[in-house]
Amino acid sequence: RKPHKIKTKKSIFKSRVFWLVILMFILIGTIFYFLFFYKWFQIKNLIISGNEKVATSNIEALILEKIKKQVLFFNSQSIFLISPTIVSNTIIGNFPDISSATVQRRLANTLFINIKERVPSVVFCGLIGISEKCFFLDEIGVAFEEIATPAMDFLVIRRNENKEIVLGK
Repeated sequence: RKPHKIKTKKSIFKSRVFWLVILMFILIGTIFYFLFFYKWFQIKNLIISGNEKVATSNIEALILEKIKKQVLFFNSQSIFLISPTIVSNTIIGNFPDISSATVQRRLANTLFINIKERVPSVVFCGLIGISEKCFFLDEIGVAFEEIATPAMDFLVIRRNENKEIVLGK
């Protein structure tokens, strides 16, 4: 029979695997911090162009509200957390006068928004409840602005059906 040897237990601090796991956690944590919390990647500049009717301050307020994100109980405005499509759809959904909004990330901390506003082509008048209301329609037939009286420069289309008009749809 062989004599039984007692192995001395190696300390976990001397294990190469332990230190590799610790190094990986530190590396992943550092990358996570730089991407989501480092001040260089926080949105500081909003450049909005192409808007004439819709006030820039209204668009900025909407975007600033939309870009604030919560990551692990901390607030972040990281450029990497922003979805240009969601920001664009939010702008179009909140402002019927805007037909398209192109959102681009620029440099490390700038969001560039190019606005295209609707151009009136026709005036549409119809019964809403008991009164007649008139709206501007754009080139594809979307009602986007209520007007008090039909403008003389535009073709006026009248409808006698009592249907609700939704701006921007």
